[in-house]
Amino acid sequence: MNHRPFEEYLLTEEPLTAEQSRQLHEHLLTCDRCRQLETGWGEVQRLFNTTPQVTPQAGFASRWHERLAAQRAKRHRRQLWLSFSITAGVAAFLLILLGIQIWTSLHTPEQWLLIKAYFLSVTITIVDIAEALGEAIFEVSERFSLTPWLFVIGIGGLLYVLRVVTGRQKGTSED
Repeated sequence: MNHRPFEEYLLTEEPLTAEQSRQLHEHLLTCDRCRQLETGWGEVQRLFNTTPQVTPQAGFASRWHERLAAQRAKRHRRQLWLSFSITAGVAAFLLILLGIQIWTSLHTPEQWLLIKAYFLSVTITIVDIAEALGEAIFEVSERFSLTPWLFVIGIGGLLYVLRVVTGRQKGTSED
């Protein structure tokens, strides 16, 4: 027996025609399954109508906004660490490439000593610059967020390494 039309008659919100009502009534006299559906659906509708609506607890909106702000801050920190990690990884990779290139270009001990002296002077200069920059960043960080500054410094370091690598390649290609 096809129960589908009778199930639809029972569950629909639209009024039934006289013929549909008559067919449904006759079917319900002989079909236990559809009678159970009618009884169950009536109970569900009664529960919908008698159950009181639940209202949110006091302060729900403020707690939700606080949680949303915390989630955004957490996502921001995660993105910051990700960008910092990628920048540091790329810089380390480029420094390794630079070291390999320098190592393979050495022909004599004199060149090696000159390069070491050059790197020592560059390192001392970079440390002096980093110290002055650190002091400036510390003073500025009292008023502003430190995050953009760290990103700018990382990008600047990456650009400097790229400049050194490309400058070194130009110098070796002319020899």
